[in-house]
Amino acid sequence: MFKVISVFFVFFTIVFAIVVFTMLILSHNPDTNTCVVKSPNLLRTLLLAIAIMNIILMIVLFRIWKLSDKAQSTLLTEQKKQFNMMIATKTKEIEYSNEVNIEHEISKATEKILKDLNDIHTVEKFSEKLLINISKVYEIVQGMMFVYNPQNEKYEMASNYAFYSEREINGFKLGEGISGQVAKNKELIILDNIPEDYITIISGLGSSSPRYMCVFPILHGDTTIAVVEVAAFKEFSKEAESVFNKVSQEISEQMAILLN
Repeated sequence: MFKVISVFFVFFTIVFAIVVFTMLILSHNPDTNTCVVKSPNLLRTLLLAIAIMNIILMIVLFRIWKLSDKAQSTLLTEQKKQFNMMIATKTKEIEYSNEVNIEHEISKATEKILKDLNDIHTVEKFSEKLLINISKVYEIVQGMMFVYNPQNEKYEMASNYAFYSEREINGFKLGEGISGQVAKNKELIILDNIPEDYITIISGLGSSSPRYMCVFPILHGDTTIAVVEVAAFKEFSKEAESVFNKVSQEISEQMAILLN
């Protein structure tokens, strides 16, 4: 818009200058009823002055245009920078809010799973209540808890939730099977698409197999004193993994006391 106005300004300035200079150098001859040039030298001087004035005017306008473009570019760059900073700040606020919400949900779920466990004084009752509490939070369809027996160096089932099997569960040693590997590696694992015959859920509507299983260890010091298996039809989230790890830390001392 500024450039258009500048072009019109130059055009009207030139026209105005030509009209003025024409009036200065021309005179009317009443005898011949024509216009004659007062002085050829004056005409040349005025034309040269017009040309120089236009050149100077164009140079000035060009400089103004360049400064205007630079100012506009700087303004756009600054606006873009401020916009990006605003987006980055908003993104950080959202991420922080999400982290706070996630931490709150983790703490809330952990609190529900740990509810009433402090009042239990036997391993069987403790593990049974733990599995029941987990089922209320994550809708597990089956669960088992194995505790370490130093006499035979095996992890034996202490209790279960909704467990049914035609074969006897003999437990496992360190490194044997999935749960044995968890006990050995001391790290939680999530399994998906587990074999159909690995776990079977029996109900009044028939039998079905869950697709997902989480196995996590309970550590006391550097020793795995128990292993928990839980199965569900829905996938376990990252938040659930954090909850199970936190629960493991919270109950390790009490489990160690109960086992002794």
